[in-house]
Amino acid sequence: MKRLVVFIACLHAAQAWAHPIGGHHHANPWLQLLQDYWVALPVGLALVLYLAGLYRMMRKAGRPTNYAPMRVKALLLAWATLVAALFSPVDTLGNAYFSMHMVQHELLMIIAAPLFVIARPLSIWAWAFPGAAAKVGKVTSSSSFSRFWRMLTNPLCAWTIHAGVLWGWHIPEFFEAALHYPLVHDLQHLSFFFSALLFWWSLMSQSSTRSPAVSGLVSLFTTALHTALLGALLTFSSRVWYHSYIVPAGSLELALQDQQLGGLIMWIPGGLAYLVVALAICYRLLSMESRSRPATKQASG
Repeated sequence: MKRLVVFIACLHAAQAWAHPIGGHHHANPWLQLLQDYWVALPVGLALVLYLAGLYRMMRKAGRPTNYAPMRVKALLLAWATLVAALFSPVDTLGNAYFSMHMVQHELLMIIAAPLFVIARPLSIWAWAFPGAAAKVGKVTSSSSFSRFWRMLTNPLCAWTIHAGVLWGWHIPEFFEAALHYPLVHDLQHLSFFFSALLFWWSLMSQSSTRSPAVSGLVSLFTTALHTALLGALLTFSSRVWYHSYIVPAGSLELALQDQQLGGLIMWIPGGLAYLVVALAICYRLLSMESRSRPATKQASG
């Protein structure tokens, strides 16, 4: 009963676009949104510039290629997921429930991030500015930028950054700081999102050769393993890691149950997402193998 009362209270508080525990709240959601302008503005501009760039590209270059509609849908779904994670009751409830905080992180890392990678929106954003597309292309094709980007999206580097961010922010002192300080709270979300972008890019930008696909499979397997380990530690722990959740939950026992639920959310949905992508890579490897056999037979014949 206590848990139900707290949950209803949090739903009511969602109307205020509440921010972290200990943060400053406004009764007017628009005032809170203005306070969060440095997060809300880029998110809003991302969609406006994308639509403007898409419009200019279609006018100048004609009908998009066959894969463009899929990328546009991926971008719109990714943007909607980002908004749901950052500017909805999900964000508010995450300040009272650890389990909802985990839902928020999963939305950012295993839904929004891979969809943005699929969408590849940079070229469309460049179309929003006259003459910018050629300049962006020149910068991204330069040798220095290419080397830096290859280093960041190298499977080992991307894996290390993503794992470090995930485990680092779950250290109780850092997680508590994110609950109490809005700037740290936003930094936590940004680091989760951008490290996930690097991780998924390192998987999806692999070439059609066998070796990168295998390395992607290893990266996925080990990521599923260490996230499952973190989820299991949270689920089977006999103590509450983040004490700020005790008061909103109503008791130490309810806070522990909420933490266990959060651990399961990290463990199961996250693991399933990695499993789906791993199966897709396995299918790709099998397809490559089946295509190479006829060619080998013809060469030997």
